[in-house]
Amino acid sequence: RKIKWTYSKNVAEKKTVAPRKQIFKEKYLLVDGYNIIHAWDELKELLTDKAYDMDGAKYRLLDILSEYKVLKGIEIIVVFDAYKVKGHVTEKTDYMGVHVVHTKEAETADQYIARYTIKNADDLDITVATSDGLVQLIIRGENAKLLSARELKDDVAMTRTADWVFWN
Repeated sequence: RKIKWTYSKNVAEKKTVAPRKQIFKEKYLLVDGYNIIHAWDELKELLTDKAYDMDGAKYRLLDILSEYKVLKGIEIIVVFDAYKVKGHVTEKTDYMGVHVVHTKEAETADQYIARYTIKNADDLDITVATSDGLVQLIIRGENAKLLSARELKDDVAMTRTADWVFWN
């Protein structure tokens, strides 16, 4: 316990103050999946390759983020829009340690990410990778961190390089 001295009317008063608890929040990265696929050239190229389609690009992104998750020691949720799929309900699965969400009908990935951030910002250390301006405002209002697609790509590359240097 710390002791805090206060002075009133020339009389010193001794008060004990409880120490602050250090709060460690679990780190989460929320990613707008289609946004990243269309922003990263290596993934966008897969969409034009006849051997791949959107699913190929999605799984390549998930592979990259799975490795990133292990190297960074964070939880990752990748959200894909399914809002145009009639009757679709929110679908949650895991792929190599990465949580994957396909949104329900009439819900965008940005809406899901914003709602998740608002609900969990007090308990989790949340970083969001999206380019949607409205969602960025909501995220900042909840004291969550924001990464652009370029910043995420750079951090993934730097993390992979640091890991390679460490092990070689």
